[in-house]
Amino acid sequence: GRLDIDDGALEGDSLPHCRHVRRDGSVIDVVVCSSTVPGPGGDTHVQVIQDVSRQIQLIAARESAEQASLAKSQFLATVSHELRTPMNGILGMAQILLRPGLSESARQEYAQVILNSGHMLLGQLNDILDFSKVEAGKMTLDPRPFNLDAMLESLSVILSPTIGSKPVVLRFDVETKVPRKL
Repeated sequence: GRLDIDDGALEGDSLPHCRHVRRDGSVIDVVVCSSTVPGPGGDTHVQVIQDVSRQIQLIAARESAEQASLAKSQFLATVSHELRTPMNGILGMAQILLRPGLSESARQEYAQVILNSGHMLLGQLNDILDFSKVEAGKMTLDPRPFNLDAMLESLSVILSPTIGSKPVVLRFDVETKVPRKL
C-alpha cells in the first residue's frame, strides 16, 4: 500500500493522520506511531498503524450535526420573529376594536388591518410548511410587483399597537432614488 501524509490531526490527538491506499485500491485513514526500542541484539524499530477511518467519520458526522443544529436554531429565531410581527398586529388591533366609542370607519380600518395581518401570518406559515421544498431543492420563487410605500404603510399600521406603549419611534427612511414600484 501507499501512505499519503495529511497535516490534520484527530480531535484530542496530536498525531497527524495519513491516508493509506490498500492493495485493493480502497483508502483508509490511519495514524502511524513509530519508536525505537533498544534490545540486546541492537535497536529495533517498531511501527504501529491504527485505522482511524471510523473515528474521522464520526467526527465529520458530529460536526455536520452541530452545523445542522445551529442552522435550525437560527431558522427558528428568524421564524419566531417573523410570526410575532403579524400576530402582534392582530392582537393589537383586536384590543383597539374592543374600545368603546370607535367610529364605524375606524372599526372598518382596524378590521382590515387584522385581516391583512392574518393573511400575512398565513402566508408565513405556508412558507414554513414549504420549507421541505427548499430542502428538496424544489422551491420556486414567485416574484410579484408591489408598491413600497403601501407595504411600509401597512407595516406601520401593523406595528403601531405594539410600539405605541414603548418609548420608541418607528420611522422609515427610503432614499428618493429607490423606485416605489418594485
